[in-house]
Amino acid sequence: MKSGAKPQGAQQLYAAGKLVGCFGIKGLLKLQPVTRTPERFSKLRSAYVGTSPESTTAYEIESIESKGKGLVVKFAAIDDRTAAEGLVGKYLFVDEEQRVRPGRGSYSVDDLIGCEVKGADGKLLGVVIEVYQLSGHDLWEVQSGTTKAMIPAVKEFIRQVDIKRRTITVELPDGLIEGGGAAGGKAADGEEVPKE
Repeated sequence: MKSGAKPQGAQQLYAAGKLVGCFGIKGLLKLQPVTRTPERFSKLRSAYVGTSPESTTAYEIESIESKGKGLVVKFAAIDDRTAAEGLVGKYLFVDEEQRVRPGRGSYSVDDLIGCEVKGADGKLLGVVIEVYQLSGHDLWEVQSGTTKAMIPAVKEFIRQVDIKRRTITVELPDGLIEGGGAAGGKAADGEEVPKE
């Protein structure tokens, strides 16, 4: 199954992984999960691939296997490295029925992406554009204008997460984020995509 863009009226799509490189010459792709339940990939038989939920192509999945510390996916319509290279850097999306919801007290990555981050004084510090899942804790990438910073998602810093209002209240050490912008002054190139 390979089609054009997501059909009109289709459900919301959620990124479950990112295609980060090719593997060999037979069309296999390295898949980096952006979900806390990587075992869920073994059950996937189809998915959407694109740079955003609004711009995707549906693909039938032949196989997804563990290779070392990562995963390798083979799409039915992709048979050589040249075709696979065209998908590198894109996300693998699933629909609502294929989505895995987190347990109580946890949040899906797509719940956090796009939330406004405010200080305890109510001052807007930026918007969450990416969530990195590390072994000890998550790291939230927050963008303000053209700058960005990383906020460790630990209980010492996070005061409240209000998914309904799309706001996160934090209390950060001095210097982590300065002047409402992000420390470091590095230009942002992150994409806002819903993730699990």
